Amino acid sequence: MKKLFYILILINLNFSVLAQNSEWNEKLLLKSTQVYLDQFAIQPLRSNLIGQEFGFSGAYWDYTDGEFHTIQMPEKERNYGFFSYGNREVKGWLIEGYFRYQNQKQDSVGWKQTRNVNETPYYYGNIRKGNWRNEIFNSYINASKFFFRDKLGIGIGVDYSLQTHSRGNDPRPLINYYLIKPKVQVSYRFIENHQIAAGVQILSAKERGSVSNFNQSNDSFGRSEYNIYTMMGGASFNLLRRPNYELFDEGYGISAAYYYTGENLKISNEFNYSLTQKQFNRRGVEGSQRIFEEIGFYDIDIIENKIFVEYQNQSSVIQAVGKLQVSQGTDFNNLLVGNNFQQDDYSYGLDIFYTFKNLNNFNLYTTINHNTHAMRDFNASHAYEIINFNYGIGAQIPLKASKKLTLYPELSINWNQNLDQIVNIIPNQINVVSRSIMIPNIDYFSSEFRQIQATLSARYSLGKFDLNPVIFGNFNNFQPLTTLNSDYFEIRNTQRQTIGFSINFIH
Repeated sequence: MKKLFYILILINLNFSVLAQNSEWNEKLLLKSTQVYLDQFAIQPLRSNLIGQEFGFSGAYWDYTDGEFHTIQMPEKERNYGFFSYGNREVKGWLIEGYFRYQNQKQDSVGWKQTRNVNETPYYYGNIRKGNWRNEIFNSYINASKFFFRDKLGIGIGVDYSLQTHSRGNDPRPLINYYLIKPKVQVSYRFIENHQIAAGVQILSAKERGSVSNFNQSNDSFGRSEYNIYTMMGGASFNLLRRPNYELFDEGYGISAAYYYTGENLKISNEFNYSLTQKQFNRRGVEGSQRIFEEIGFYDIDIIENKIFVEYQNQSSVIQAVGKLQVSQGTDFNNLLVGNNFQQDDYSYGLDIFYTFKNLNNFNLYTTINHNTHAMRDFNASHAYEIINFNYGIGAQIPLKASKKLTLYPELSINWNQNLDQIVNIIPNQINVVSRSIMIPNIDYFSSEFRQIQATLSARYSLGKFDLNPVIFGNFNNFQPLTTLNSDYFEIRNTQRQTIGFSINFIH
């Protein structure tokens, strides 16, 4: 797997360095171009549907702090790294490559002894807060080509991730994770500019963690602050200590799509269904006996549909993106001998972008989203449902400062409004996990907030490539509901913000 990882890096760097198109480079930082790159297609044929050669690379740094967060979120977080992205034609194939390295430092995270506490109900937790140091490599490659007079299109791709996570104080987990997801997509152009497509993808991921104590006396089961909890969804847990765990993730997905690529009108409709199963195991040693326990399985069904429409004329570009996602998760708990945990998520939204070509590509946009999040823990008799509505407006104003320098200031404001909160928790079933994690999470996800995002980007032409410095900020002001389910947020500040910068090159 490591060999594949390095091959992906080298291929991607080659493509991004060699790709050059000055006309496309001038458009790359426009909001309309970014929306088209991100939303028109996400399946492997996207490298050909983009239809342009370009390269974009850089390094970044960002910092997040603020008191309004749950106990499983860091009080402070710092990230830095570098990335490279490009699209390049090689022997008739358009090949898109992406690579990103992230070095992450997280301070004061509680109830977390595994890589991610949100992907599955099964994970290790511990009451003590700790500082994490993480390294994350993410990459993907998509290659596509059309055959038989452009009637038949073939796209192949692979996503790859390699991660290491560690904590600096007892208990100290050391975690290794990798993911690989190969993808194939085939299309048929039945009329000029019209094509239908179908695809398949396979997911395989493995996470292995080992928890130890630098101070051996902390291994004592009697010291509650060093106990390792095997979390099982909601407020259910098990205290039998095993130092090692493994989480296997296997699944598949199927997709169908329609693409229309006219001169002034572009339409895409992509549908995707995926089914994944996560298996959580504990490992340990008792005397001379090796212990292996299958704790449980978690199945997730996800249905996604995305529609993209773009129309442009001499004076304007109009873009619309509609999204729908339905996710259902159900477990089988071997310790409880049956289904214990269920989670359902349902969301839909619409984004509209309007670009005024005659005003130097000034762009206005608006977003609306509706989402429902529900969780049930049958063993602990805990359940809740939260319904939120999110809406926002934004603008990007390109400013031509000189022949070589263009500025791209952008500002957006988003609001989140809670429409409903239904909580069903039997008081005498409340435990330490309920008080520490689940009930504060209900207050956090139900919070209303205002989010302001500000970005100042610039493009300075240096001949063979363009320099693109960026500074950005994300400022959140939360307002918990009048009646809180716990006292966790009563004395906490309502702010949370991120600031950062990047130095990028367009080539």
